Amino acid sequence: MTAQLSVTLDQRLITALKRRALDSDLSLSALLNRICSGYLGDWQQENPESDDLSAGESPDAPEDADPSSPDLLLQPLVHVHDLAGTVTLLEALGGRIGQGSRDGDWVQVAIGGAEIGLLAHPPNPDQGEASVELTFESRTPLEHVERRARDAGVKVAQPTSDEGFGRQLQLRTPDGLLVKVNEIDAELIG
Repeated sequence: MTAQLSVTLDQRLITALKRRALDSDLSLSALLNRICSGYLGDWQQENPESDDLSAGESPDAPEDADPSSPDLLLQPLVHVHDLAGTVTLLEALGGRIGQGSRDGDWVQVAIGGAEIGLLAHPPNPDQGEASVELTFESRTPLEHVERRARDAGVKVAQPTSDEGFGRQLQLRTPDGLLVKVNEIDAELIG
C-alpha cells in the first residue's frame, strides 16, 4: 500500500535528493522510502509489510496518439486590456507572434506547441464570455523562466515554489490574469 505525502523542504535538500536518486539509479520515491526506513529503524522492522521499495515506481506512460490530422485545433482566446504587455509576458516565456488583425486588437501567439489568441476587447457577458487561466508546462528549469520574465519586466505573482506535482511559477499579466508555469516531476505524480 502506498500513499502520497506533500512536504516542504529546503530547495538545496530537494536538489540533493534528486541528484542522489539519479546517482543511485532509484526513483525519488524509492530513495526517500529507504531514507525514512533507515531513520525509523525499529518501527520498520516491526512493520516489514510497509517496506515496499518498488511501490513508488511509476508505470510506463502510454504511447501518445498520433495527432497528425486533427479535426480541430485548440486556440484559447484571452480578453486583455493591455495587449502589448501580455504579448511581452508570452514572449518572455518563448512565445512568437503569429497572425493578427490590421487594427491591432487581436494577435495569435505560438507558444508551447499551441496558439493563444489575445483580444483587446472586454468579454461579452451576453455571450457568456469570460477570462481564462493560462497554465504551461516548462521543460526549462523554472529559475531560468523566472529570470527571463523578471528581465522583461513581467510581474511575478508568486516566485518558483514547490508543489505536490513538482514546482510552479505564477506570473500576472497587466490585466491581472494569472499565468501558471509548472515544472512537472514525474516521480511525484507517478
